[in-house]
Amino acid sequence: MSEAKWQPLVVAVARDPQAAAAFGDPKIWMNDLWQVIERDVPVEDWPGGMVTWLSIRRLDRSADHDWRALQRIKNQLCGPHREGIEVYPDEDRLVDTSNQYHLFVLAEGFHLPFGFAQRRVVDADGYDAASNTAQRGFHIDDRPQDALTAEEAAAQVQRETGKTIRQLSGAEPREGKNAQW
Repeated sequence: MSEAKWQPLVVAVARDPQAAAAFGDPKIWMNDLWQVIERDVPVEDWPGGMVTWLSIRRLDRSADHDWRALQRIKNQLCGPHREGIEVYPDEDRLVDTSNQYHLFVLAEGFHLPFGFAQRRVVDADGYDAASNTAQRGFHIDDRPQDALTAEEAAAQVQRETGKTIRQLSGAEPREGKNAQW
């Protein structure tokens, strides 16, 4: 099933201006599903000397953690060429008080020394038995021009590596209606 059309975030007004002032008067953004609090935070001994902290939650307070939505939020508020990270901290620094997510976005021009080297986006809308992967489709208005079908992506991987996705994973799927690794 393809996802619904993305609604851009718009600037919102803090319900409690005093509370917002206590947090440095952050920018508040909302759309039909998400609320985001944006603030720049100085960080000593860090490339660029700052990060942009995006505190993100769904309006319905659900625990939905949609990677594609968080990427869209990061792109709209910080730009498509800045990298962000979500931290899974040492248990001694854990803060887990609500269904809220935090992205820390690096200053422009700085990149993490790990991650994927090249872009690959798949618009498959379902389970692909050949690669044993599943992906939801994009809304027609939001589909990236360079999005590949599952078959195109599998062929690209095989051309680049000489192996199928299944060979690279080293695992075979289970059989049945809900086939999984």
